[in-house]
Amino acid sequence: MSDIKEKIIKGLKYFSYKERRNREYENFKKEMENLENLPSSSLKAEYVLTKSKYDFKKLKLTLIYISVALAIVVGILSKLFYVFEKIAHFISLNSENIEAGKAFIILSLVISILIIASVVIFLIYYIKDMQLLYKHLLTIEEVIKAKNESRE
Repeated sequence: MSDIKEKIIKGLKYFSYKERRNREYENFKKEMENLENLPSSSLKAEYVLTKSKYDFKKLKLTLIYISVALAIVVGILSKLFYVFEKIAHFISLNSENIEAGKAFIILSLVISILIIASVVIFLIYYIKDMQLLYKHLLTIEEVIKAKNESRE
């Protein structure tokens, strides 16, 4: 019984701020150790590759993904308002089909929300990936700085 209780407590602690910080710190220490063990030339190569990946992702995000996301959202909203206009016109001509018009409005809203949500989720994951890449870049910079200070 106490084993189950310990697992439940451990599961609840897993999501706590303190536990997340501890896991992040452990990952940081492991990454620092791995980078410190690299030869200087490999460390510089890792820095250059990571920096170029990060800059390219940042450029892609600002130029392509944000533009495409805005175009998709604006396009969907314009089509949605067009559909609402047509449904309102259809309902005004045939007052017996009010229920069908309501169902079509709800369906249009749900589809629009799903498409917009998928665009937002894609952007969130892309930005999260960029954050991890930037964190790796900062870690490499710290290791390089520490190695330079130890030489002096």
